[in-house]
Amino acid sequence: MKFQRDKVILALKNMGLIISGTLVLALGAAIFVIPYDIVSGGIVSIAILIERVLNIEFLTVDRLVAILTWCLFVLGFFTLGRSFALKSLVSSLIYPVGVSFFS
Repeated sequence: MKFQRDKVILALKNMGLIISGTLVLALGAAIFVIPYDIVSGGIVSIAILIERVLNIEFLTVDRLVAILTWCLFVLGFFTLGRSFALKSLVSSLIYPVGVSFFS
């Protein structure tokens, strides 16, 4: 009984760390990277480049971040398996929402 309780507490702690880390990453992208068009690598930088090249009004950086994040999530699901998908689902949901919210 105690082992199961410890396992649940550890899982909740890890989920809290994933959520807080993802929100910090989204905040940093929205405050520093996107407004100043810093292309440093990662999804946000790819979104900035695509937005500048295509220059389509409804494809904003935050929408492109959401699209690219989900495309990579699906690719990871098929190549890395179900275990990967379950571990990264929360982060894949929170990151685009966080970027949109903080932008």
